[in-house]
Amino acid sequence: MKRLIKKVVLIAVMVTGLVVKANENLPKVIVSDSNPKMVQFSFNNFDGELRILVKDMDKVVLHSEKFIGSVYSKKYDLTNLPNGVYDVEINGETKIKSIPFKVTNQNVEFDYDNSKVYFKPIVVVKKKKVKITKLSLNFEPMTVKVFNKNSQLIFQEVLSGKMDLKRSLELSNLSKGAYTIALITEGKTYIEYIKL
Repeated sequence: MKRLIKKVVLIAVMVTGLVVKANENLPKVIVSDSNPKMVQFSFNNFDGELRILVKDMDKVVLHSEKFIGSVYSKKYDLTNLPNGVYDVEINGETKIKSIPFKVTNQNVEFDYDNSKVYFKPIVVVKKKKVKITKLSLNFEPMTVKVFNKNSQLIFQEVLSGKMDLKRSLELSNLSKGAYTIALITEGKTYIEYIKL
């Protein structure tokens, strides 16, 4: 019983640390005194190559740029954006951070309270075995789909009920060729292409 309690406490501490670490590195935004629609966007990068996107409320990409480095800092003039709600999305190798902001006639307001962090699934392929893992802090389900080169669905399964979603796929019974793995979770689809 003591061992079980220790494990539960250890898991709780680890999850709390992950949530704090994921949210502590949210970008810092400084609004210019002379122009309230000019913002300085800065953050430290610990997640490899990034894709930084600005999306409108219909998820249409209005701006996209690639960043490789450890410190990002750039000024943006948002004067030409129409009034409305937008998202800045920082898409890294292991997670996606999304920060909503609102543009009005007078200024720009970033809503850190409603920012989200999405942990990406990890796919490892060794020979004809595929291992899939995903950290799911809020127990979000994940659908795993495998398609052959003709885009025919050959496998589908929904993983759920755990914080650490895992699935191993043995593909030795499949013929050589190209396959696509689609991982669908939290309204996002992640695609991996594999060759056997």
